[in-house]
Amino acid sequence: PWRRESDPAAKILAGQKAFRKENLSVPALAECRDLNRLSWTALRNWRDCPYRFLLERGFVLRKEEEVREEFGRRDSGNLIHEIMRDFLAPEGPGFRALAEGKTEQAATLLETAAYEKFRPDGQILPGRALWLGRFLRWIPGLVNYEMGRFQTWRPLLLEEGFSLPLPELTAWMAEQLDQSDVAGEVPTLSTDQEAIVLTGVIDRMDVAVGAGTLAVIDYKTGKVPPVKQVTDLREMQILLYSLAVEAGALELPGPDLQVGQAFYYAIGEEAVGLAGKVHFEGDRQFLFDAADQLVEMAQAAASAAGPFPLIPEERHGLGPANLPCTHCSFRGSCRLEERAGLPPATEVKLDKLVSRKEGGLF
Repeated sequence: PWRRESDPAAKILAGQKAFRKENLSVPALAECRDLNRLSWTALRNWRDCPYRFLLERGFVLRKEEEVREEFGRRDSGNLIHEIMRDFLAPEGPGFRALAEGKTEQAATLLETAAYEKFRPDGQILPGRALWLGRFLRWIPGLVNYEMGRFQTWRPLLLEEGFSLPLPELTAWMAEQLDQSDVAGEVPTLSTDQEAIVLTGVIDRMDVAVGAGTLAVIDYKTGKVPPVKQVTDLREMQILLYSLAVEAGALELPGPDLQVGQAFYYAIGEEAVGLAGKVHFEGDRQFLFDAADQLVEMAQAAASAAGPFPLIPEERHGLGPANLPCTHCSFRGSCRLEERAGLPPATEVKLDKLVSRKEGGLF
């Protein structure tokens, strides 16, 4: 019987028009959780889409978790981090073999560590075996790269976590203005903002042989960010890690140690180690500018009052090539496709996204 009633087309259309006129930068009207502990991943998610950041971080909304039956890329990457940590442990067997130039012994130790991690109980399922096989093919390149690096650098810390309160970072900035040839201003923190803490885990930190210079290293088993993304302050993970070291968020063996370089270390089929230029070469002004931007981002991300607009950088032509919507658990709930005033390039990306299904295009 309800089918006999006519559709309220006018009401629907009026509602759609009203929705398109709404401000994209709206405040959070419901109370959200404390946003004061921020990793680089959290800051990057906030920058790409504050609305998504609010739902994921502020309201702790999650799509229903699925039981993954297969061993995948992320699992393999986590194990590779553990393998490299154990293999390069200072004064451990792998460390000593590299320091003494024993290539074959180092390769054997790295292979043994791989087998222990990928099949801890002595058994291995087919999925794990495939990922293990991939890593075993990379071992010669890894050992050769480490042999060369050990001539001038040695691992000092591995998989080291840190917590960097914003007041300590701004104190470092003030110190740089006093002691270094840098220009800028120290951001002012409100009482609430003094509770913000930046967090992370540094995969590896090397120290130069016979010198007080440090290198901050982050392993990448996937795509390595290009140097330009770092110099443009788009990719700031290793810069945050470098600042944590400089600002005293980690215990170091000496007071005069300073970060002289930072880079992403490739572990993959196409490249192993540092492929090309280092991403950061110790420029104090550049590091100061990075600190300034990180503080600004943290202040905005930690504000529970918002606003939390949709993909603001993308709408202003500053976003990356791919929409953050591609990996968003809330696709569709924001009704982004219905918004007015989106750039043509963004509409093209959205059209490709909404026209895609798991089985292909329809």
